[in-house]
Amino acid sequence: MTSIYHDAAVVRADRAAGPAEVPVCQCCPRRLKLEELSAGRGVCWLCEERIAVGLQEIRTLWPRLSEVVHQGAAPRDEGMPKPPSGPDGSTAPGNLEAYDLLAGGVTGPLLAREDEWRAELRRHDPQWPLTPHRGSQDQTVAGVLEFLGSNLRWACGGGYTDVDDLDTDVRLLVRRMTAVVNNDRRRPCTLKAPCPLPSRTDPADMCGGELVYEPIPEPVIRCGLCKQRVGYQYWTDLADVAGLLAA
Repeated sequence: MTSIYHDAAVVRADRAAGPAEVPVCQCCPRRLKLEELSAGRGVCWLCEERIAVGLQEIRTLWPRLSEVVHQGAAPRDEGMPKPPSGPDGSTAPGNLEAYDLLAGGVTGPLLAREDEWRAELRRHDPQWPLTPHRGSQDQTVAGVLEFLGSNLRWACGGGYTDVDDLDTDVRLLVRRMTAVVNNDRRRPCTLKAPCPLPSRTDPADMCGGELVYEPIPEPVIRCGLCKQRVGYQYWTDLADVAGLLAA
């Protein structure tokens, strides 16, 4: 199963390689504005707003997963072999992608971010509680989205140094959930090849971030670190995407 988790180690290594004084947003290649820097922000206002919108989209898409979970998987492409009959080869009783999202595919990455944020908050105030057990998946989704949304301003305002991890998770979750709700089998997937574009902190070096192939609304390869699109001239050099281009 393709992981939607961002490689935070790559992010931190890339930051360490570049000049510490370069005032760039954690979540995009933009240089922070003077008012953003004076406020101590690590994330630009535009990215904070975009993440907030993404969290709300997850909240809206979540109940729709239950509506499609029993509709079954999308039809097979022409020419694909028919699954064998019998118990071991029976057709799935519902949409397995929706089942996966409902059973932890959404809450897993978001709870990981909540755990990290709470750990940072507890460094400064030991009275901050650990992530609570909230009950059902519905209750957990509501709770973790409320926590992340309520503390997004703190994190983007300089309280947390890896907001880009949440940014990547939210972006990929929204795409994955939207695809399931719309019965679109094309899914984002990570590529093994590193980003070949110049580093956002040191143009003399290669970025090296994790590449994600996003098939909707249009096919694009985007770097999870520098957020730039990888142009078509690079595609043929990325062996991992060869099968996708032929699909």
